[in-house]
Amino acid sequence: LLSKIYLNPKANPSHRLRTMLAMHAMFGLNSRTLLRLMRDKDETLRGWAIQCALENKKATQPILDQLVKMAKADDSKFARLYLASALQRLPLSQRWPLAEALIAHEADKDDHNLPLLYWYGIEPLVPADKTRALKLAAKSKIPLIRQYIARRSTTK
Repeated sequence: LLSKIYLNPKANPSHRLRTMLAMHAMFGLNSRTLLRLMRDKDETLRGWAIQCALENKKATQPILDQLVKMAKADDSKFARLYLASALQRLPLSQRWPLAEALIAHEADKDDHNLPLLYWYGIEPLVPADKTRALKLAAKSKIPLIRQYIARRSTTK
């Protein structure tokens, strides 16, 4: 019954979100449902689907692929906020593609929160692989990220 509400794009957005979160709290949402919600037209549902998918700090390959796809193509800063938060929950080895996609958004350079959230997810990558991190900095459209990667790569 709950899934009929949160999967219905014509239902009230607040009701959709509440039922989705209730379903997640009671039974969890499977990967297939989360992937579907990550493609929803409502940015709030997309964001919370990301949150739910990475609550246990583990992601399947289809989820990882969808996160990167969203980071490249989603115009919603709200969704990118959740993607930045997700970046911090992933193992270091899985962060690189998502980080690269997020820092390609020049529109985020003047945002109050996004560049720093991106940085918090990227920072542990720098000492792990300085060469790769410097290549990431070169691709960044966000000056703050370039500056922080350069600064962090010179420390021990």
